[in-house]
Amino acid sequence: MCDHTMDPSGDTIFTLNDPNDLFAVLHDDLIPATEETASSFPAIEAVEQASAEEGKEEGKKDNAAPNSITFRVSSHHLILASPIFKAALTGGWKEGDTSTGELQYSTNGWDTEAMTIVLNALHGHYLRVPMTVTLEMLAKIATIVDYYAVHEAMQLLRMFWIDHLSKALLITTCSKRDSALWICVSCVFGDAGIFMHVTQVAIQYGQGDISSLGLPIPPAVVDRVNKQRRDLVDTISAGLHDLKQGFIDGREGCNIPCRTMQLGALIQGMNDVKLLDHLPGNHFEDFSLSKLVRGVGAIKCPIWCDHDSGRHEVHQCAEAATSPRDRPGYNIARKTEISSLLKHTSALTSRVKGMMGGLQLADFVSSSSESK
Repeated sequence: MCDHTMDPSGDTIFTLNDPNDLFAVLHDDLIPATEETASSFPAIEAVEQASAEEGKEEGKKDNAAPNSITFRVSSHHLILASPIFKAALTGGWKEGDTSTGELQYSTNGWDTEAMTIVLNALHGHYLRVPMTVTLEMLAKIATIVDYYAVHEAMQLLRMFWIDHLSKALLITTCSKRDSALWICVSCVFGDAGIFMHVTQVAIQYGQGDISSLGLPIPPAVVDRVNKQRRDLVDTISAGLHDLKQGFIDGREGCNIPCRTMQLGALIQGMNDVKLLDHLPGNHFEDFSLSKLVRGVGAIKCPIWCDHDSGRHEVHQCAEAATSPRDRPGYNIARKTEISSLLKHTSALTSRVKGMMGGLQLADFVSSSSESK
């Protein structure tokens, strides 16, 4: 007798061996929530907590749990929905052997609840299928959908599931694992909007590289997210170090006191965001782009008075003129209302902000799988 019956007259026994294997394991899972992420994405703590708790509970093994789960299913439904099932049940494989009077199909490791949901859906038992699921469960379903290539059969249900979860798509913890789960879901079900959003979150707020965690995520996606975040960290670091050297070399600022004051402020600011000793290309695990941009934007230029004229006047930086005549011997200068320090840091942060967008799903998967 089977544990689950999808079709009472079904001709196939579907056996799930060693079910509920560990799923998407990440040892250094959660990066704690910060003020910056909470302010940018309003918290929905109940949903977050439920997802985290489910992940812990579902990862535990019950010693009394059976080593296999059986389902009575219809081979016709499976073959119609999945090319994988079609090849296994009609392609001369051992699963297609009917000598015992029934087809036998076995697999292993999948989550029992996720597999039950998928098989019920493939047999049209929609009243048995939950209209809402957690992110954890949706990612488990997505891995099965991707493996058996049953995207079309699950298309309608995924709209309900994702629509519900997208209302809580506010990744306030910047969890590397949750980011990977969302990227997996958006890739498998072809949701370009969610894909762009979650990759932007990973790039903008992530501290360190993400990984696929063994999920069906194109390697190019993981590589692009990590490279884009690293490149932007490098852009900030290189820009600040170049500006620092400009003050030292005399390319920035109008005189020694001017350069000295701005250099000191810049060094203090770089130290505050932990970039003073950072060299481009190294040490990426502690940097959040959002935090870096805010820190660089918070650098202030000091105010001081000039005494050369005999009067105490607030200094206004005289920046070297940019005309072709600006070369040794001309000593032309013009007054500016903004210091070299603020001008460069403002331009740097604006440039980086414009490059922190998410990725386009169409660049990584076929357009046919994207949601319309």
